[in-house]
Amino acid sequence: MLGRYLHVKITRPMNTYSHQLGRAYGVNYADLEGLRGFQSGVRGAYIVGIDRPLRTFDGQCIAVLRRKDGGKILVLAPITQKLIETEIREALDFAEGKEPYTLECKYECSCGAVVFHAADDGVKYLMIKNRRSTHWGFPKGHVEAGEDAETTALREVREETGIEIKLLPGFKETSIYDIQSWVQKKVIFFLAEALTTDTKRQQEEIDACYWLTFDEAMRNLHFEKDKRVMRNARQFLRQQGVQA
Repeated sequence: MLGRYLHVKITRPMNTYSHQLGRAYGVNYADLEGLRGFQSGVRGAYIVGIDRPLRTFDGQCIAVLRRKDGGKILVLAPITQKLIETEIREALDFAEGKEPYTLECKYECSCGAVVFHAADDGVKYLMIKNRRSTHWGFPKGHVEAGEDAETTALREVREETGIEIKLLPGFKETSIYDIQSWVQKKVIFFLAEALTTDTKRQQEEIDACYWLTFDEAMRNLHFEKDKRVMRNARQFLRQQGVQA
């Protein structure tokens, strides 16, 4: 259902008072009558990314909310709104509260960094191998609630490798690609100088961390999008006077 475009009739408009919740609805809601033809278990749809009451809505399914009891709620948004999990959860807190649920999302966003340090034998770059992948890459991870991209990059590098870093202003690379055709992933990379170099990998997530030369890193990178980020990082460092 992710990515499908739907027309629904709103049955509980935004700002409608809910006696069950004891407060007004924070988003528009469409019940099952507006979703005939969908698989069983779908109980309705939340509309996010809209700040006014609606009667009908045309938009894209950007998430499927699955409750502990097996019920599913679709999450719809305007086609221009590529909201990620933390943004969707914030919008739905009014209704779901502390009840456990999971979200399958159309859009994902991760942030990380190309980390370097100037060694005696030249500039080295930090490469990692994630347990979930057979390929080498840069430390990165999902944005968490309340974080901006820079904060996520700093946290993820620290968590995955144990390295403290300083982001260099002026460098930002973005890669966008599809996962299994229905999930769109955006990854933002910064360029960072290592303030410490002794790695301490996050054993639950990371198989290995190595400091490599540019040529070694390029040989180990599998995806062209990562190679492009690597080349642009070295070019940026050269422009800053670092012989990378």
